[in-house]
Amino acid sequence: EIIQDHLKERSRPRGSEHDWVLRGLLKCGICGRMITAEEHTKKSGKVYSYYKCTGFSRYKCSQVYVPTYKLEQQAYDFLGKIKVSSRFVNWAIKVLKRATDEEKEVYKEKFVTLRKEQDEIKDKLYNLQMKWATTNKVDEEVYERGVAELRSRRKQIYKMLESEDKDFDLTTDITIETFKFARDAQNRWETGDLMYRKGIMKVVGSSLVLNEKGRLEIKPRTPFLIIEKALRNEAKVQPTPKMTDIRLNAVINL
Repeated sequence: EIIQDHLKERSRPRGSEHDWVLRGLLKCGICGRMITAEEHTKKSGKVYSYYKCTGFSRYKCSQVYVPTYKLEQQAYDFLGKIKVSSRFVNWAIKVLKRATDEEKEVYKEKFVTLRKEQDEIKDKLYNLQMKWATTNKVDEEVYERGVAELRSRRKQIYKMLESEDKDFDLTTDITIETFKFARDAQNRWETGDLMYRKGIMKVVGSSLVLNEKGRLEIKPRTPFLIIEKALRNEAKVQPTPKMTDIRLNAVINL
């Protein structure tokens, strides 16, 4: 949805004929101002394109100029840090759905209780209304307050029952889309146009900073942060393959 909203910007008029992937998304780690991009052509005809801090001229920010290709390569490399295999995604989806089905069974007990309370409220409302209509034993203020409270609770229960499956379905869908996005983001960066690349960075990072060393720092959104940490930890514990293991795997593959 973030990418689709971003792509709508295509139809908006632009003040410049040029645009760069990280312009408008990146802040300076020294002064906190936005990072922009510029392109200059030398007399020789050679074109130079680079990112720079908007506070460089006016506020004398010491941020370095960084060639666009270097910074965008760093963005591409980061997408490799959250990349998961198709095999893992397929396995994870199966496990997720199985776990969700099991959790649904436990979760249903909560809704059994809610439906019971719903029936009790229906009876209480009926009895209160009949008592009010046929006797003088119920004060008008007490009656109105009692009816209002019962109807309010009934409305709450209705909403909760309505979300019985929606909560699970939404969580499952978001998790699956997150895995698929992590799997495909780096490849889509290569094949997508500039606007689509911008959309990818908006999805992945909640904060993009150009640090004092001229390197890109990305604070991933929570799902991608979890994936990145998991992949980093997995890489640390991977044993170095021995020659016997390599030969054995070769035999198995044959």
